[in-house]
Amino acid sequence: MSWPLEDNPLVNAPHIQNELVAEWAHPYSREVAVFPAGVADKYWPTVKRLDDVLRRP
Repeated sequence: MSWPLEDNPLVNAPHIQNELVAEWAHPYSREVAVFPAGVADKYWPTVKRLDDVLRRP
């Protein structure tokens, strides 16, 4: 993707909440502004189970 040098996601970062809900005047989408690297597909283990393992004698 190619955006103008003066108006691109990197130059305008971080995109604050007020800017995201207001009139959008940028050549890229709000989704690109909020999630520039996409959504990470990660597994987050439950913390309680990890804590219980560490506390057992």
